[in-house]
Amino acid sequence: LFGLLLFLVFLSSLNFLIPKKTFDKGDSFYSTNEATTTVKDEYMPKWVLEKPNKHFEKKVEILDNNSLPRNLIYNSKRVSFELSSNKPEIARVNTIYYPGWSAKINGTKADIMFDNAGGVMEVGLPAGNNQIDLAFSETPIRILADLISIVGFILLFTTNNNYISF
Repeated sequence: LFGLLLFLVFLSSLNFLIPKKTFDKGDSFYSTNEATTTVKDEYMPKWVLEKPNKHFEKKVEILDNNSLPRNLIYNSKRVSFELSSNKPEIARVNTIYYPGWSAKINGTKADIMFDNAGGVMEVGLPAGNNQIDLAFSETPIRILADLISIVGFILLFTTNNNYISF
């Protein structure tokens, strides 16, 4: 009788278990905080003084110049572009800075500035032809936290817990 009841419950919920349609709007849609998720400012860094209220118009802007980056490629973990300029420039990447982002200009490590009102990343570029690459990776504290979680998970299933019975 219990098996039949369980089967009927499962059968009656099939419409809810199988999605009717799916959609994928790409990384940029899900990595913004445009009130499209249940998260609203919980993960916003304290250095962001002006909260974003719309999606960026340009992923990369060159401050005090109308130059446009070439070969711009980006997703939630990488931003790559090229820029040629006759004078030093500052490139603003419209992604909020979090620890873990690093920048390279022509293969050499560069500093990321984020002391602007929006807390977005800015990189100082020298004059000339430049290849700019930004990447997000794990920080040492995140790696340690991941290892602690993995060890805890393994211990949960490998230790002899005589005091737990089902």
